[in-house]
Amino acid sequence: MAFSVGFIVGPLVGAYFSQSARLAADVATSETFFTTPALFALTLATINVLFLGICLQETLVAEKRVCDVTCRSQINK
Repeated sequence: MAFSVGFIVGPLVGAYFSQSARLAADVATSETFFTTPALFALTLATINVLFLGICLQETLVAEKRVCDVTCRSQINK
């Protein structure tokens, strides 16, 4: 559901920010009308990563995790 809403609302939000930034800046002197939607997307992505890092905890107990290369070299000694 959220994926579908993102496909519908995302381009609308991007177009709104792009047009409002283009109207606010003089396009003849500034070609950076895309910075406002880009910064908005960066903000949303950063919030998403922080949310995932804080709210989602590891569910696999430490004893059942697969060792990496350094762990295997210590076991073989």
